[in-house]
Amino acid sequence: MGDYSRNTYQLTNIVHQILSGSTVTDPRHYVAVKMQQGVPLLDADWNDMDDIRRQEARLYLRHYLGNCVPDDADGFRIGAATSNNNFSISTGRAMVDGMLVINENSGLSYTDQATLFGLSIDAITPPNPADVPRTDLVYLDVWEQEIGPVTSDRHDDRLVDVSVGLETARRLERRWLVRVAQDASDLATIATQAGHVYMPLALIVRSTNSPAIAPEWIYDLRTRNINVAQYLKRPFSIVRGIHTFSNQLLVDLLDALRSIYLLRVENDQLFFDLTDNVARTMVLFAINNLVQVCTTAALQARTNNLNLGDVGQVFTTLLAAQREVLTTLSAHNDSPPTFGAFNSDYTARLNVLETALSAQDLIDAYEQQLSINQWLAADVDALPEGDVLVDFQDISPLENLVAGHVYTISIEIRNELTSAQGHELIDVNASLDSSFWTVTPATQSLTLNNVGQPGNSNIIAFQVTPNASDASANLSVIATPRRNSGITSTQPPLALTIGVMPTIGDAFLYNGPPLNSSGQVEIPNTLVTRPEGVNLNFVFRNLTGTTQDFNIAWLVELSTGSITGWVPTDTTPSTTTLGSLGAGSSFGVGIVIRKTGSSAAGAVGTIHITATGVTTSDTATYDLNFIITNA
Repeated sequence: MGDYSRNTYQLTNIVHQILSGSTVTDPRHYVAVKMQQGVPLLDADWNDMDDIRRQEARLYLRHYLGNCVPDDADGFRIGAATSNNNFSISTGRAMVDGMLVINENSGLSYTDQATLFGLSIDAITPPNPADVPRTDLVYLDVWEQEIGPVTSDRHDDRLVDVSVGLETARRLERRWLVRVAQDASDLATIATQAGHVYMPLALIVRSTNSPAIAPEWIYDLRTRNINVAQYLKRPFSIVRGIHTFSNQLLVDLLDALRSIYLLRVENDQLFFDLTDNVARTMVLFAINNLVQVCTTAALQARTNNLNLGDVGQVFTTLLAAQREVLTTLSAHNDSPPTFGAFNSDYTARLNVLETALSAQDLIDAYEQQLSINQWLAADVDALPEGDVLVDFQDISPLENLVAGHVYTISIEIRNELTSAQGHELIDVNASLDSSFWTVTPATQSLTLNNVGQPGNSNIIAFQVTPNASDASANLSVIATPRRNSGITSTQPPLALTIGVMPTIGDAFLYNGPPLNSSGQVEIPNTLVTRPEGVNLNFVFRNLTGTTQDFNIAWLVELSTGSITGWVPTDTTPSTTTLGSLGAGSSFGVGIVIRKTGSSAAGAVGTIHITATGVTTSDTATYDLNFIITNA
């Protein structure tokens, strides 16, 4: 042993008691050592600090991983050897009682260990008597040994710094040896040593006195292919640009497909001209299988029991179940024109889905299956169509935002959907792009009648608390009909800044395609460079409380690209007048922009829109960021 003043870790720490089984009087839960100025620096403090970190990591690995071999290694596999009463030990890694053990010795056999490690091992003998089978336990023995320079056992001259010329700090080396306990089947029968830990590797069942150990006598006992990330189940979320895919979207997708198929069966819209009742029964079996796939997978997603690999398998199984329905229909159908067209179209769509799965693109696979759902639902009116609108209405208290104050933001959700069901359940999700600010609740749901009926809008509220760690944050509120998650509201986020009064009650609602992750609407170059330009849809609402006319003016300002050829610009804005707009009523507004001459691809800018009351000073403004793509 080295020259140490004392071992405060073993004297005080609860982790030492847990790992070693030794009783610690008045155990403490120390997790760090804090050095002070102007006091002696003792070896005990340094060593205690190292032991705390090392042993706490070991305790974590021991309890949450256990004895195992990782999934990218095949360490310590016991195999046949070319010599008698011997076996091979494969290279690789293993985790033994929270300690990482590494065998870097290629071609190592059991008997090689004595020479390589300088340790004695027991010889392996055949069964005696020869005709009585015997089971031997092969196990890994692991311990740690203090290593010093020349004067110590298993010394290492490299530990002496030649510029100092004397022994300084020592090392702990992790040692291991593969041992054999003859006529034993588990670790409970072996004699243990203090400070040593053990892991079973294999059983060798020798039925004869043959000196060679045959491969078929070796039974692997290792727990293999352990990778925490691989087996960790948690809600998944994938984002690519403006495209997203998540746990809840998968649930909605599967529930929708299940409902569509059940409605088609109920409406007799899947059987076409089947040959007989037996054929109808066979088709029902195939449909039932698909419905069960949807039900089971949706349950797994609801309980957060799917990782991304599992989701890929769900889509693969879903693809196979849909193909089975078509195959069964084809086998029992007289091939009328209606079924032929349905079969051809469905097959083509499934082929696109299969291509996405082959590329391991789960977002594309989700969107392709969503497209299939919408196509299947068209004949049975199973899914809602249209829009859901979000409008930031009010904030209370209305003041310059103060860090730590709670603000209630009221939001109107308007259902502009149509479907045979007459009403829809709308999920509303709120989020902030600052991890310091908070918004509660994160999710709400409400049922609204479809467009044209009373009760197709309602007010909900979220509580937002600013935090001084971030000067500003953007509040995003997204509404989605539960039965068709392909439809989402497109209102841009509400900008909130500490010390600034929020702009709540703006009369404009953006009503176009979803914004990308940078908060921009992506406009194809082919549209903006047409002679008629591109039309961007908005809804203007009169929130003044009186009926009046409004002048709408808009212009384009670029941050990237040349302004030459753009219409309108700040030198010549475009205008239109909304006449006689009642209090609280709304009106659709088309904002047209275009680019003449050369291509506009790559341009980035903002459309500034202003509404001004004709007879009053009431105004409303809105800025929409855009980017011109190559499409």
